[in-house]
Amino acid sequence: MIPQILTDWSKARLVQLLDQGLFEPESFDFKEFRLAKKTPHEKQDIRTDCCAFANSFGGFLVYGVADDKRLPAKERLIGIDKTFDFPKDFGEFPRECMPSIRWEFLNPPIDVGNGKVVHVIWIPRSWQGPHSIPAEKPEQGFVFPKRTNKGNEYMSYEEVRMSFLGYYEKRIKLQLLQAELKNIVSDAEVMMDVPDKSMSRMFPSISFYLTTIETVIVDTYTITHERPDLLESIMAVRSHARNINHIVAMFQSEVIIPTLWKGTMIKRHNEKLRQVCPSVIASATRAVEILQDFLTHEKPGPESIGQGVATVG
Repeated sequence: MIPQILTDWSKARLVQLLDQGLFEPESFDFKEFRLAKKTPHEKQDIRTDCCAFANSFGGFLVYGVADDKRLPAKERLIGIDKTFDFPKDFGEFPRECMPSIRWEFLNPPIDVGNGKVVHVIWIPRSWQGPHSIPAEKPEQGFVFPKRTNKGNEYMSYEEVRMSFLGYYEKRIKLQLLQAELKNIVSDAEVMMDVPDKSMSRMFPSISFYLTTIETVIVDTYTITHERPDLLESIMAVRSHARNINHIVAMFQSEVIIPTLWKGTMIKRHNEKLRQVCPSVIASATRAVEILQDFLTHEKPGPESIGQGVATVG
């Protein structure tokens, strides 16, 4: 069974996979790792691996395994010296991708004996891509690796274009969400703005429209799930707004009934709105601020996909 999470990896699982003679699928790749100074080509290979997994469905890079499939499984576990600061050395490569790539490592690594360990790196699927690296030949511009059952390949121009379009479509929806949150703040302020002298006669006939919020949350989750503060603030807005909508709906069903106490009823309703509206204003204002920060700092790849895309024939 192919591991699905970092903690699934162990020496026994490695030996089992190597004994089966599996060719590396889309989800993991066995790698040796030179401790000595790496050549430009070796560095490019590591950056390519990082981008390929991030641009596809994520996966694991397993460092410390010999490439020679003729060797018995246990002999292929050559490992890496455990005194070597592998995470520090490896970390420069995902940082050099554009935009940089998130990754995690198995801690502690897998001990294979004789002072050696195997390091397992997890690179999740990224929604901030497509991720790119400069091509080895400067005239080729940028390349956008992807992971297939053949290994690493390059995305075609059309694949890159569609990936960028998907990302920017989500950003536009988030901008729409930001506008809707501002509308909620404005509407809540109107609800509280009944003059004191008119508290028994006037009442705002406003309720919050939440369909946009609920739709955009679902449609953009793939790029917002790593910002729990943003999601929590939006959930708070929705909760407070639903509560106010319920209060308004109940009042509207009662105020149409003829009664001598209508003025008292209207005043109590206005007073209730003054109590509950500050909560939705505070949560919506907070959500707008977090969303603005998110939109400002979350950017995909190079500034333009027209800077060059290498493809495989």
